[in-house]
Amino acid sequence: MDIIISSILEHVLTAAGAASSLLIAAGIRYIFAKIKNDKLQSYGDLLAVYAEKAVKAVAQKEGEDLKEAAADGKLTDDEKAMLKKVAVDTLKAMAPGAILKFMAKGKSDIDTLLDTLVESAVSDSKGVKDNS
Repeated sequence: MDIIISSILEHVLTAAGAASSLLIAAGIRYIFAKIKNDKLQSYGDLLAVYAEKAVKAVAQKEGEDLKEAAADGKLTDDEKAMLKKVAVDTLKAMAPGAILKFMAKGKSDIDTLLDTLVESAVSDSKGVKDNS
């Protein structure tokens, strides 16, 4: 009888140990995923700040020069596309390489992400100008 109880107890303890190991592993995976998501969010926020700075820098330099050179003071679609590319290139140059590498791991197309951030910054800057 003691052998049966001992055997059952051994199986229960083995199962409990395995279950607790699975729970610990799941907890560790959750913590690492949370850290990665928090880091991704924080880097995304930081890139958005850099995008705003890049858009302002390009608007002050190239944008104003192009507007002054135009007869009607307005940019053509080609000029807007060129300025956007310059802003994305400026963003790439301003942002720390480690952030760009980390974001590229989380998002397969970093260029699309940077392009979207620049578009958003341009839109935000126009909204600020309209409210003035």
